[in-house]
Amino acid sequence: LGTGVGSGIILDGRLLHGAHGMGGELGHMIVQPDGEQCGCGQKGCLERYTSATYLARCARRRIEVDGAAGALADVLARRGKISAKDVAEARDEGDKLAEEVWDRAMTYLAIACVNICRILDPDLIVLGGGMAGAGDSLLQPLREHFAALHWRLDEPRTSLVLATLGNDAGVIGAAGAAWQEFGP
Repeated sequence: LGTGVGSGIILDGRLLHGAHGMGGELGHMIVQPDGEQCGCGQKGCLERYTSATYLARCARRRIEVDGAAGALADVLARRGKISAKDVAEARDEGDKLAEEVWDRAMTYLAIACVNICRILDPDLIVLGGGMAGAGDSLLQPLREHFAALHWRLDEPRTSLVLATLGNDAGVIGAAGAAWQEFGP
């Protein structure tokens, strides 16, 4: 979770590529039919509603178009821009606009996580990227929405956790995939 929403699916210890090499493109899962246009050409992609880019864009739009006030409006007036980190910090400080924008993003992310569970029934979903730096501010509302969207009382069994490898995750994953494919 960062400027976009990238993903990979590890199934039985192997990276899933899919029949056409597009397996795991979860950022382009449609979560809002007839929603906002994504850079890929589709409308309503998960990435358009949960990325750091979305958080900043949505907060700015709410200030400029709707006249929303508060800490984020102050940041925009002072710096001329808003970042996802600004939204997360303002949310933690109780800013109403930041709470609304963040909650909406976590709702869409929870929808995607539930859909992933319905299709793959994973043991866990690991969230990484710049937004994962928000820690419990990301996990707590995401887990609440995730649990509320399940239809059985014994769910969810899938754990939502934060990545621990940071910026090295991609390199480590690529090395692991090469090791699996070609051996030592």
